[in-house]
Amino acid sequence: MLFSLRSSSAADRERIERELRAHRLAAEAAAARREARAHAEREIEAVAAQQRKEEEIRRRAATESARAESAARAEVELLALQHAHERRMRQLESRGQRGSLIAVLGMVVAVLCVAGSLWLYFGKLRPETLRVQRAYDELVAVERNRAEETKRMLERSEKRRSELASELDAARRRIQLLEGGSQ
Repeated sequence: MLFSLRSSSAADRERIERELRAHRLAAEAAAARREARAHAEREIEAVAAQQRKEEEIRRRAATESARAESAARAEVELLALQHAHERRMRQLESRGQRGSLIAVLGMVVAVLCVAGSLWLYFGKLRPETLRVQRAYDELVAVERNRAEETKRMLERSEKRRSELASELDAARRRIQLLEGGSQ
């Protein structure tokens, strides 16, 4: 300012002080709005990250489901082959002693195949599927907790924004009253 407040009239000083308060309140409100906007953007980014993680979990679960279905189909096919093999072995048995030996050998191979398939399924695929499911459940629980926390933070932010808006409205009314009183 190029002039001294001492040399100006009381009304000028009061007007200048009101303008300074109004500018200060406007600057504070703008800063609060920027902070609220930045907070909301961070929350939106957190929700998007959560959605990406959930999609990855769904994709993994679908992969594990497909793997389990494939193992089940392979087991069914193996059983079908075993039954066909057993039928052929019975036909060979009816042809003679030689057929009996081949039938026994075929049965042993079939039993070994079934045992190997069962070991593969119950020893490898099923525990892995259960591990992935547990990990998925834990991740979902963590993400739900994070979503609840984000929701609480958003509610606090909205409450603070409402309080700031109320304070701003009250400050504007006071300024209007002061301006109305000085006129």
